[in-house]
Amino acid sequence: MQQLVHCEAIGEVELSIGVNDLILQPSLRYLQAGEKHSHVQHIIIQRPFREHSIPELPFGPHMLGMELNTIQQSNEFLKAAIGKPLQTFGLVSARLDEEGMELLSVVLKNPQLKSIKLWLLSFPDPSCMAHMLSLMADLDELQELHLSDLGSQPEEIIHFRRLMEKHKLYKLRLWRSQLSQEICDAMAVNLQLNTLEIRFIPATAEVIGCLAGALTECTSLRKLTLRGWRGEDTE
Repeated sequence: MQQLVHCEAIGEVELSIGVNDLILQPSLRYLQAGEKHSHVQHIIIQRPFREHSIPELPFGPHMLGMELNTIQQSNEFLKAAIGKPLQTFGLVSARLDEEGMELLSVVLKNPQLKSIKLWLLSFPDPSCMAHMLSLMADLDELQELHLSDLGSQPEEIIHFRRLMEKHKLYKLRLWRSQLSQEICDAMAVNLQLNTLEIRFIPATAEVIGCLAGALTECTSLRKLTLRGWRGEDTE
């Protein structure tokens, strides 16, 4: 694994640890992920830590991409992400306590972020989604957003629309979210939207009507994926 450090063709490594948590820290050290002399600057960690908390993660200061998929608390991962020049960041299935939300808030203030994935998170407070959207709406370089559980609370809609009105987002993936008329109207104002994927949304007549109306305004849209609608996939 140490040889990957000097392999210029590999910049991203995905570690599927499973139940063998003990190999994660040594793997990161061998890869020297995020160190100036290492070409490994993007790390995806899949499903570690079944029973115990996440250990301290030895990432170097030059990480460009970090993603974690875990069912545990993710505070150590979030601490490791702070202060890095990240362009991509992802957090999937994690349980967030109040400290975790504070740490995530710091990560989402990184002005260099271009791609964010926040899926299936467990929040300590119902207002957390609106807070995250408000931070992401302040990012000037954000081009891709992968988001689940977007609701229809007024504050969520306000900040989601702010994000769309920047006309910077070209890829949007919504999973298990509420496609209200306000959300669809917000998507319609983004004239740069090129790729839209919507998963696991109840395909009611109202939802289909709202989405169809929005799509007529998305003149830059080149790829639409509807997945999990009535048990069928459509592209």
